[in-house]
Amino acid sequence: MLFVAICIEEEDIQNEVKMFLCMFSVKSNISIEIHIYSSGKKLENKILLGVKYDLIYLDISMVDADEIATAKKIRKMDEDVLLIYIIKNDLFDLELFRLNAFSIIKCPIQEQDFMKEFLKAKEKISNKKCYFIFRYKQEEFKVICHEILYFESVGRQIIIHLVDGNVKHFNGKLSEVEIKLRGGKVPFIRIHQSYLINYFWISSRSKTVVTIANQISLPISEERRQRFNFEYRKLLE
Repeated sequence: MLFVAICIEEEDIQNEVKMFLCMFSVKSNISIEIHIYSSGKKLENKILLGVKYDLIYLDISMVDADEIATAKKIRKMDEDVLLIYIIKNDLFDLELFRLNAFSIIKCPIQEQDFMKEFLKAKEKISNKKCYFIFRYKQEEFKVICHEILYFESVGRQIIIHLVDGNVKHFNGKLSEVEIKLRGGKVPFIRIHQSYLINYFWISSRSKTVVTIANQISLPISEERRQRFNFEYRKLLE
């Protein structure tokens, strides 16, 4: 799943970018969730609330300082998001390079050019970080999978324990989280009805306990012991 924001004021250009993304999604069987913003301020507010995107298409007018200011704020809030600027004239500003533009697309947008830049962006995203996406109180959040120590199920709530000691909450089932993460770049192993742990952070194990990097010890349930040992050895190999 790719999370893409389109921040463009003109509705016709909004629709054109969205159409190209939808076409690629269908042709390549890749899920793309698209959020559209008509102003930079609305996009900034969403990012401030914790919403993270893989890729943002941002309308940049070389004569509008507000749009470049939006790009600066986004870059400060999220150093990893890829920014593709849509420009409507041939004027150019070296400021864009200082904002770490991934690419620049000129209007009128050519389908071949758009697809070429999108494929480059997708490849870079795929080779970078992977995220776990969840929703809580009508907001959507994502956390970097490698920074997750383990998931804990408490009643109907899932608690995400992060490397930095912070925790995130959302409502759901641990079995659904396990299925969602299966086959991903970061392997997670179920050791208990209540625990799903990040393999990369395991520092030691015994017959009944797994210890992860920050010295937290979690129990291995008897019914999951055999499966855990099999998956752990397979990953070691």
